[in-house]
Amino acid sequence: MTVVAAKTAHFDNEVRPFFRDVRDPIQRTEILVDGLREVLLEQRRQAAILAVPTAVAGIYGMNFEHMPELKWACGYYGVLAGIVVICGLLYRRFEKTGWL
Repeated sequence: MTVVAAKTAHFDNEVRPFFRDVRDPIQRTEILVDGLREVLLEQRRQAAILAVPTAVAGIYGMNFEHMPELKWACGYYGVLAGIVVICGLLYRRFEKTGWL
């Protein structure tokens, strides 16, 4: 039984054909909304992972003079490795919980 048919069960038989005319646009709208909901959820999931490199880049973009890792020979690569590890852990955690 479709959604419209289920909701019009208490109407008279003479009025039901009018509701059938509305069923198709409602179903198309429902499919469109479901698709947009999926896109929104996927974008939210990606934004959660991308927040880490954005935050780190924002901190380093402040041009501090006294950051210990700036004097290290491999400080740049260490920070990049840290970003990759944290993003990887977030991805694995989100996938494990069924969020991805």
